[in-house]
Amino acid sequence: MDGSFDVEQLNQVFEGLIAFVQTHVLVIPNLVQLAVVVLTYFTARITARPAVQLLDKTLAGDWANKYRHQATVILRPLVLPLAWLVYAGMAQLSALQLAWPSAIIGFCVSLLTAWVVIRLMLNFIADPWWSKAAALFVWAVTALDIIGLLNPVLAFMDSLAIDLGTFRLSLLVVVKGVVALVVLLWLANSAARMVDNRLKAISDESITYGAIVTALFGPVAGSNPFRLTTDVRTRRFTQELRLASIDNK
Repeated sequence: MDGSFDVEQLNQVFEGLIAFVQTHVLVIPNLVQLAVVVLTYFTARITARPAVQLLDKTLAGDWANKYRHQATVILRPLVLPLAWLVYAGMAQLSALQLAWPSAIIGFCVSLLTAWVVIRLMLNFIADPWWSKAAALFVWAVTALDIIGLLNPVLAFMDSLAIDLGTFRLSLLVVVKGVVALVVLLWLANSAARMVDNRLKAISDESITYGAIVTALFGPVAGSNPFRLTTDVRTRRFTQELRLASIDNK
C-alpha cells in the first residue's frame, strides 16, 4: 500500500511537471525568444572577431604604449558580451515596440548587464572583500529585477522612514547614501594611489638623474637643482659610478 501510494504520488508530480512545461515553457512565444537569444549570440560571435582585430590595431600605436596592456586586459574580454548585450537589447526593444512577449530576452539582457558590470568592477577593485561585496550586490539587484521584485523591494524600503522635521529619512535613502559613500571613497583611494605611484616614479627618475650628473661632473654639479646630497641611495650610486670609471681607466 505504501509503495503503491508513493509511486502514484510520484506519477502525479511528474505529470504536473510535464503539464507545466507544455503549458508555460514549450509554447511558441518562448521558443521564438530562445531562438532569438541563440541568434543574437552567434551574431555577436561573428561581430566580435573584427571588433577584437580593430581594438588590437587601435592599441598598436605609439600613443597607447602606457595603456596597451591594461586596456587589452580590460576591453578584450568584454567585446563578445558587449556585442551580445547590444544585439539582445535591440531585440528586446523591438519586441516591446511590437508588443510581443520578451520575458526570456529581458532575462538574458539582465544577466549580460550584470556580468559586464561585475567584470568592469573587478578590473578596478583590487581588494578581494570589496570585489566580492560589489559582485554580490549587483547579482542581488539583478535577481530581484529578473523575478520582478526590484520595484516592490525599493518601495518597501522607501516606506520604512522617519520624519526629521522637513526631511524624510528612509531606509532606501540610507542605502543609497552608503553606496554613494563607498563609491566616492573608492574613487578617492584610487586617485590617491595613482598620484602616489606617479610621485614615486618622478622621485626615482630625479634621484637617478642627479646621481649621474654628480658622478660625471663632480663639483660642478653643486649648482645642479637635481643634486640630492642627503639621499643615501644617490651617494651609493655615485660611488659605484666613480669606481666603475676608475676600473675602465
